[in-house]
Amino acid sequence: MACGALYLCERTTAIELHAVARRLMCNLERQNETQESDGRFELWMLQTYLLMSHFSAYVGTFAMHQRASSLFPQTIKLAQDAFERLSSCQTLSYKDWVYQETIIRCIAHTVELGAALASTTKEQCFTAPFYDTPFPLPSCNSIWQQTEHEWQGFLQQPDSGKMQDCILAGQKPASPISDLGLVALVSLILWRTCSFEALAGSYRLDLSTDFVNRTDRAVRVLDTIFKERAEQNEASQTLPNPLLSIARALLNSVFYHLYASETLTEMKRLLDFPRKRKVSDARARMVGLDYSSRLSIALFRAAEALQYDCQMGVHYLQRMAPHQFGPIISTACYEGGLLLSWYLRNRSTLFPDPDTTAKLDQVIYELSAELATLRDTSNDDCLLNFPLVVAAELLSDRSVWQFPSAVSEKLKVLTQHPNNAPLQSMFSA
Repeated sequence: MACGALYLCERTTAIELHAVARRLMCNLERQNETQESDGRFELWMLQTYLLMSHFSAYVGTFAMHQRASSLFPQTIKLAQDAFERLSSCQTLSYKDWVYQETIIRCIAHTVELGAALASTTKEQCFTAPFYDTPFPLPSCNSIWQQTEHEWQGFLQQPDSGKMQDCILAGQKPASPISDLGLVALVSLILWRTCSFEALAGSYRLDLSTDFVNRTDRAVRVLDTIFKERAEQNEASQTLPNPLLSIARALLNSVFYHLYASETLTEMKRLLDFPRKRKVSDARARMVGLDYSSRLSIALFRAAEALQYDCQMGVHYLQRMAPHQFGPIISTACYEGGLLLSWYLRNRSTLFPDPDTTAKLDQVIYELSAELATLRDTSNDDCLLNFPLVVAAELLSDRSVWQFPSAVSEKLKVLTQHPNNAPLQSMFSA
């Protein structure tokens, strides 16, 4: 009910309903602690905690997003308990299949939310229940929406563990994967990457050749599957597919964390503390790193994402995305903007090959015409802040989710701060 109120733009009612839900669940937990419990898994509890975790993560300030970790571990525990309820029976009734498919979809959405949180905050490192324990991937929406009369019987879905082994080996799975299944696989790889990054340090991720190469194979396979799926969707539909839009955003985050880990970490620190840190400080910490092919992969991906958003229409996406795609896509949006902003400030010292900077410059320069429609949102008309201005505008809508707009305000502060004064004649060289 709280999430439903959000989509009706009744934020006060939504927050009150969420608070009531939290109190009810806390009372239930206290009762279970004082009374003997049979330990039986309850699907409604997993669904409730998943919704409350989603609500806590994206309704409120940036600090509230960080505090979503207080709810999410319980969601993970319930999702882990749900594994035991999955049946390996090949002859399920329609009712049993709906129950099992609901559990699978809850697990998939838990992985999706976990990956998004792991990409944002270092405290979310709970990959073990999902990466090491396989689960069936969700069915496609056309099957999920079938009535009992239309349903033609149970079909075993691909196993997440086998699919991961396949893509990590650089092989495209032979079994068909649903859109939500694709989101779950991308989320597992993103969560795995961010967990390694948090546990070992971003500088170690940059240096860990084995980890990067192994994950690189999986990323390329997933990117191929996604592009094929996106082309099919564009040919058959006029509107963007929400699940594919989420898959695109999560896949972009994988690129950024895998190939530009330390750069992204420094820019996020600058975003959090713009008045305490300077771009020159961040640059000094990264002297001597190899800014060659790996970093260029992340930067080109960010440029492609910026190009896609501008071609779709910044104001159109700003109004539509909160209602159609949800807030999870916001993370990749501002991560890409931060990386491109960093590139524009350091472009002259990054790549020995002038073709690399020329290609990136061309994409950004061609898109800069979009900046003319955004000048009322920033005092800086220079191309230097163009990626940040676009990201800030995309995330500025507060009608549904508040976390993206909180990030938007931080991006605007970053564009206006004296430490980030424009560089002159950026494209004169």
